[in-house]
Amino acid sequence: QGSSRELQLLDAQAAFETGGQLEGVDPNRVVSFGASIGADGAVDGCAWNNENLGPGCLAALSISPGSYLSMPYSQAVAKLGAESPPKPAWCFYASQDSPAVEACTSASGDHYRAVEWQDGDWHGMQLIDPARDPNPLSLILEWLALSGL
Repeated sequence: QGSSRELQLLDAQAAFETGGQLEGVDPNRVVSFGASIGADGAVDGCAWNNENLGPGCLAALSISPGSYLSMPYSQAVAKLGAESPPKPAWCFYASQDSPAVEACTSASGDHYRAVEWQDGDWHGMQLIDPARDPNPLSLILEWLALSGL
């Protein structure tokens, strides 16, 4: 038995382990994308995957993370940036979503990018609106291209 945060981190790890075994999935070419708690799971799980299952997670995108799991967001991003080759980690957040602001601005690195939307408290998938400037859907396509997929 563990804390809720520890169990949610185990969920992210299990998703990578199970996903890599699915028919048609190349476990050496996966990316991770999540919102809110899943935003932390995306970057934490990607780093875990590469440490434990091989370097198959190529990039992570977090929408409104908040260091909700047992590892601080910036620490997971740093792990991905320290890999060889470094793995891109991107973060989307709204300027009035305090946990996401704190998490996204805490991380850094040559392969890290944080994108802020001003004057809103949108959280998670609320940010995914093509009317926003910049268009988050276009940014997701750019991130996917950068990951090599």
